[in-house]
Amino acid sequence: GTPTSRAEHAARLLLSQMSLWEQLSEADHTLLCAQPAPIGPLITWLDALFQDQGAMAWGMLSEQIRTQSFAQFALDLMARHQALSAPQSATEIAGELRSIMLGISHDAYADLATRAARANDVDGLRRANDAIKRISVERAAMRTDD
Repeated sequence: GTPTSRAEHAARLLLSQMSLWEQLSEADHTLLCAQPAPIGPLITWLDALFQDQGAMAWGMLSEQIRTQSFAQFALDLMARHQALSAPQSATEIAGELRSIMLGISHDAYADLATRAARANDVDGLRRANDAIKRISVERAAMRTDD
C-alpha cells in the first residue's frame, strides 16, 4: 500500500487512543482539523464527539462512525494498522503522536515561511523561522529522552 502520511498516522493514533486528544494543544487541534478530507472532517467529528461524550474505545467509535462520509477511510486505516503492528503502551502512543504533531507543525511553519518570503513579509518570516527553531529543539529533546 501507499505510505501513510503524518496526518493519517495522527488520525489512526487518535482513533485508537481517543483520550490523547486532550493532551494536544489548541494549535495541534486546529492543524489537524484543517487537514484535507477525509482527515480534517474525521478529526473535526472526533473533536465534537470528544467534547460531547468524552473518550471512547475504538470498538464504540467504529459503531458511531459508520454513518459518516469518512467511515470507510477510518475503518481501512485501523484495519491496515491492526494487521501490521504489535500493541503499544499508552505512553508509547502519546510519544509517537507528539512526534508526529511536531512534524506536522514543522511542515505548516515551513510552508508559512515560504509564503512569507515570497510576500517579502519580514515579520511573518521571522515568526515562522522562530517557530521552526522551537520545534527543532523539541524534536531533538524527544530523541534524547529515549
